Amino acid sequence: MQKQHLCHLFLFTVTHTHPFNGPLSGTMQTQTWRWNEEVAEAVREKKIKYGKWKKVNTKEARMEYKKSRKNVKRVISSAKEKKQKECANDLNDA
Repeated sequence: MQKQHLCHLFLFTVTHTHPFNGPLSGTMQTQTWRWNEEVAEAVREKKIKYGKWKKVNTKEARMEYKKSRKNVKRVISSAKEKKQKECANDLNDA
């Protein structure tokens, strides 16, 4: 657990102290180090459903968007956990 925490801390530090990601840059970029094709597809689907909901403004479209939003959170969480485990394994091997 300690090594996994160190790995997460390292990745957080790297992604948030880059010159283009710093607090003075005006924008924060998302942590794309854990994104994969599955996450990108889920986010793409969520954006499409959001646009549909705003265009037709129905309860059904809103429910579809909410399902998609929940799915994106689940997929991102899964990808993040997988990446942290890989990083922890790399630290164990080193």
